[in-house]
Amino acid sequence: MADNALLLDDTDRPAAVGTETPQGDTSDPVAKREYFPVKSDFLSVRGLAPDQNTSVGGNVWRSGGVFSVADLASEYDVNRDAVSVRELRTPQSVGSAMSVDQLGWDNWLDDYEREGAEGVEVPPGGDVSQLISLVNQQTDGKFRGVGSGHSHSEAAVPEDLFSDIKNLEGELPRPWLRDPGDDFWDPKKDPNRDPPTRDHLIRLRGGTILKKLNRKILPNPGVDGRKPLALPNMGAWDGQTLAGAINTSTHGSGLGLGTFADLVRSVEIITVPESQYESDEPHVRMFRVEPSDGVTDPRKFARDAGTHDMVLVQDDDIFHSVVVGYGSMGMVYAYTLELREPFWLREENTFETWGTFDPYQEAQPSNNRHYQFLVNIVEPQLDVFTGTAPSNAPAPLCLVRKRNEVSARGRTPTERFNTQNEVEKYVEAFLTPYTGFDPSKLKNLDFSVALNRVMNFNIGDLVAPDPPFKAPPGGTRGRHETASYIALRRKQDLNPNDLTKAEPPVDTITTEIAVPASDVVPAVDAVIDYVLNNPRLFPAPLGVRFTAGSPHFFSPEYGRETAMLELPIPLPDTLQQEFDDVKTHYDTPPALPGQPYLKPKKIFFQKLKELNQSIRVAKTENHDNVGPGFLDHMLSIDVAKAELEKLEDKLVRQFDGRPHMGKHNTVDTSESRSYMQPGNMYPEYDKWLDAYRYFNHTGTFDGEFTARKTP
Repeated sequence: MADNALLLDDTDRPAAVGTETPQGDTSDPVAKREYFPVKSDFLSVRGLAPDQNTSVGGNVWRSGGVFSVADLASEYDVNRDAVSVRELRTPQSVGSAMSVDQLGWDNWLDDYEREGAEGVEVPPGGDVSQLISLVNQQTDGKFRGVGSGHSHSEAAVPEDLFSDIKNLEGELPRPWLRDPGDDFWDPKKDPNRDPPTRDHLIRLRGGTILKKLNRKILPNPGVDGRKPLALPNMGAWDGQTLAGAINTSTHGSGLGLGTFADLVRSVEIITVPESQYESDEPHVRMFRVEPSDGVTDPRKFARDAGTHDMVLVQDDDIFHSVVVGYGSMGMVYAYTLELREPFWLREENTFETWGTFDPYQEAQPSNNRHYQFLVNIVEPQLDVFTGTAPSNAPAPLCLVRKRNEVSARGRTPTERFNTQNEVEKYVEAFLTPYTGFDPSKLKNLDFSVALNRVMNFNIGDLVAPDPPFKAPPGGTRGRHETASYIALRRKQDLNPNDLTKAEPPVDTITTEIAVPASDVVPAVDAVIDYVLNNPRLFPAPLGVRFTAGSPHFFSPEYGRETAMLELPIPLPDTLQQEFDDVKTHYDTPPALPGQPYLKPKKIFFQKLKELNQSIRVAKTENHDNVGPGFLDHMLSIDVAKAELEKLEDKLVRQFDGRPHMGKHNTVDTSESRSYMQPGNMYPEYDKWLDAYRYFNHTGTFDGEFTARKTP
């Protein structure tokens, strides 16, 4: 085959193309699909080539059996761009059957599971031809690639078949980038354009774990002479796969910084789109999708088509649909990301009373590179529970965290001190409140004492002793500064040398709502009002982070600066176990008068369970309105979800909020509340839906997510 391919515009497509194919097909081989927003249709080389014995064939076939697409384009006088010379239809008999290595799937909270789903092994090393074969063999069922299972939602739930993509990891060469001297890279070419930096591009397989990426791959020189790089931003946990973080638009905090998805410059995805030739037959195809002005040189890509089996699509609408696709458009093989040079951050933690600072101004990139805060909503709740009216509750204390770039000065980075995160601290407060407590006081434990004892929490405990990072080897004083990938973590990595294991978060169910960043103050006020007027006890702080607007259509940050408000509810299994172990409603008396009670722990949980069951939380000043048990939502994930949904509803309605769909959410096309339908939340939802219908035409990648998020 020649080293060029054919791209035919609808207006210029000659009626004669395909009239003398080896297959004898006399019809136009491709009909333009309105729901696939491409101005031109990609046509296969095979099936278009005229027979060599015809007059036209004599003009386009060269000696040695080489077919020239360029000559064919000239013969018919049509527009042509070099895209790909490979048949769009992937051969259906590649490789051998993949082995089933496990049955059943569940996420980290065990609230989403699929007992009958079959796990299909991804070949170690992530060979692309084997991966295409794997997808090809599953087109008759529902198939999804899954990663760490960290979602709090149905985003990763498979139907019939799934593959753990963590074998699909590591760095790849970058063979098709535009040449260094290409005007594409020159920012002076167009003052309104911000081109990527060629030296900052890296191509990675989608199953790469972030921890391994940060600690092994990026800090070292890579393939093609790549210099060390770093993620510009990241979330608080690094156990996710790259594809999982990108597909769900995972984010860190920084109003001048985008999400993981916004680092993507090219995505290579294995899909099962509508066949342009046989409408009833599934055809597995691999696309390399980029913006219209993409980093790939189409001619280089076409010349190398014999090695990659991909079709290049450079289209803004398709790119911004596919990147944040929640695994519903196909199985990602690799991403090309634009990162930056390694950097260090200085962390400053301060405590400020809510209402005394302006978070939107503090979050401006000119003031702080990374800015976030936690609101200790527990303290005012305790006051309300014990008699204070919500309107008179004290303003909560906030932990404000700022991180700004500093020079590494040749220093070796050090880890965080092993402080507890906000959820762990609350769980501990529930499980060890009887330690050091006088058991004699348990006999007549009242509601007020019980709450204060259980919630013995100081938000200052979330910050390590000043400074937050350990001293270097041989040093005696800690640091305020360390490498970015350590500083951006929530807590210390206890296994830094085990690149397959990231410290798991504590069992917690959360909802996270994206509101316009300029509305952050009234939105936080709305959350505080919600918890103060709720019979439940919300025992973990409200987290607030910021991001720049995203161009990706189904990202909650789409099109606007965003404040992300996250409310967690811890789910301590041992609390329910302690309640279950309580067999009596009576205290165990001491053996002799004046001696301590025999089982203070058991008695404490007996009293706590009794409080939850019978001493209901009163919500008026006169305490004449009985509510539900104040701890019920920490004993049942379903009750917890119901509480979070009330807050979700409030923020969506009042602030045009968009739920993070990797967290617990009720976004649903069939939802009777019109404001919870994705078409009413996302201005470009129809474009995303068009791409989804094209790339997943057979429903191969459908699951619980698409059942709720698509019509």
